[in-house]
Amino acid sequence: MSANDTLLRLQIESWIRKIEPPVLMKVSPDAIPGIVCETYGISETDLFSKTRKREIVEPRQMVIFLLNRLTKRSNNRICLDFRKNHSTGMHAIRKVTDYYRTEKAYRERMDAILFQIGVSPEKLFPMKRLI
Repeated sequence: MSANDTLLRLQIESWIRKIEPPVLMKVSPDAIPGIVCETYGISETDLFSKTRKREIVEPRQMVIFLLNRLTKRSNNRICLDFRKNHSTGMHAIRKVTDYYRTEKAYRERMDAILFQIGVSPEKLFPMKRLI
């Protein structure tokens, strides 16, 4: 076995270790915005609009978070779908995590959405709950 073969084998093994098993969901990722909109009582048109109203921003952040955590889509790709900057997506991920840890009503709503999707909350939020 040559040095190039050994190097190639090591690279392939490292790539295999980096691949995460897919999250098993009952629904396709394209259905996530619809489930979140139905839960919040808003339309998908509102979700993809430019408004900054809290009643729209909160579900939008939740969708960005779920798509980021449950799919292989990059943060840039997800935010482009919403016509947002990638830093908006990073902010959404932080906010959803913070809300989930501190607000009981938000956590219950997120858990209900995750149940509909077929994903365990412990898969997305492994940290200890504060409340």
